[in-house]
Order: sequence, then structure tokens, then C-alpha cells
Amino acid sequence: MSEFRRWLYWSYLAGLTLLLIVPLDPVLAPTTASRQHARVVMTAGHALGYLVAGVLAVGSGLSSRMALAVATAHGPLMEAIQGLLPSRTCELSDMVVDVLGVAAGAVLAGSLARCRKRLEHAPGGLGNSSPKPADLRTTRLPA
Repeated sequence: MSEFRRWLYWSYLAGLTLLLIVPLDPVLAPTTASRQHARVVMTAGHALGYLVAGVLAVGSGLSSRMALAVATAHGPLMEAIQGLLPSRTCELSDMVVDVLGVAAGAVLAGSLARCRKRLEHAPGGLGNSSPKPADLRTTRLPA
């Protein structure tokens, strides 16, 4: 399972990279009237994209520090590359949103993992549905 998670993490980052460096289609370029709306949508897209990257980084099976470092460095690196492309711009606000998205994703994944562990160890929780061998030994059969 951890091989699949690792593959998923790196594939997601590769797809995100492609999405961020492909030139914007002129049809998708915002008009003057819709620039503010487009900015909000694009910022939300950055936040969501990097939130998913943060979740996948934590669950990738790689060392948490390395996976989070790669995901965190990815946003500013992509912004720097976008600054070199004629159809894209480099925005400091996007860098901040990218890093905050990774952090939020890591916190979310960590919280979900802790909740799952609590449920697994709780009486009658996830993993405690069948009796343990010790419980079977102490159970008396009716006479």
C-alpha cells in the first residue's frame, strides 16, 4: 500500500506541475470585468491543490519531513517558473497560499490519522469488533 501512496504523491505533484506551467488558453484568460472573480477562483484552486498535496505528502509513506519539504518547496518553485513563461505571472500571494495549503493539508491528514487511531483503540471501535483470544478463554459456555 505504501508503494501506491508514494506513487500517488509523486504523480499528483507531476500533474500539478504540468497544470501550472501549461500556457493559459486565451478563452480562459479573464476579461476586465471578471478579473476579481477569476483571481478568487484561481487562489482557491491553488489552496485546494496544495491542500491535497499536503494530505498526500503525509500519507505517502515517505519521511514526513522530506515529503512536506518537497510539497512546500513545489509552490514557490512553480511560481518562479511561471514568472519565466510569457502567459503566466509570478505572484507572491500565490506562493503564500501554496505553502499555507500544504500546511493545512498536513494538519488535516495528521488529525484524521489521530482520530482513526483513537477509533481503532476505543472499545467497540474500528478494529475491535471481534473478541480477542484472551476473551474467548474466559468466556464460559452455558451448561
